[in-house]
Formats: sequence, C-alpha cells, structure tokens
Amino acid sequence: MRFLPRSIFRHGPLRDVGHSRNLRAEKAILPWRGSLDSDGRAVDAHIGAIGVSDCPIRLGAAEAALNGSAIDEKTIAEVAAAARSEINPPSDIHAPAAYRRALVGTLLARGLTRSVR
Repeated sequence: MRFLPRSIFRHGPLRDVGHSRNLRAEKAILPWRGSLDSDGRAVDAHIGAIGVSDCPIRLGAAEAALNGSAIDEKTIAEVAAAARSEINPPSDIHAPAAYRRALVGTLLARGLTRSVR
C-alpha cells in the first residue's frame, strides 16, 4: 500500500503469529489504523494488541510516538520500542514474556514498513 496525503490506512496489516485456536496461547495480533495529514505525518493512529495480555489492549505510548510523525525508519523504530516498553505480557507454557514483548515490536515495525512501501 502506498500512502497519499490525507489517505487512510485502516486496519493495517493484521499480523498473526501462531497456530493455536486459543488467542491466549502463542498468538499475537496487532490491528492498527490511522491517517496521514497533508504533510505526510500520521494522525489519529490507533494501535492495539491481542494475545499479549489477559485481554486486548490499546498501545497508547506507541500511538503517541506515531501521531504527528512522518513514517520513516526512525519513527518505526521509536513506535516499536514504545510498544515493547508499555506491555507486560505473561509467561506461560506457550511463550515467555520476553518473546511476546519482542514479537509486538517486530510485528508492528513490519506492518508499518509494509504500509509505506
């Protein structure tokens, strides 16, 4: 997908990892959406995470890092780092907390990178 000024990127690539039907097991899903202003900066970004907590969560720090910024490599790295730092996923027999935390940042970075190609 290519961004044009004032375009909308809705439900960006819905990233899904794992193959269990139980979302609390080893899956992680990151839905997101937002728009670009006339200067190519992200506005009204919303980012969520499913499968890294006991319920779906919204990643406010990652949203704040994305809103008002051009979507470039530096911004993507900052958004991914913010997402990783704001979650506290559980460890269980399916995946350790560190894996889930890293997965959130990686999937978000990949999704944002793909959306601006």
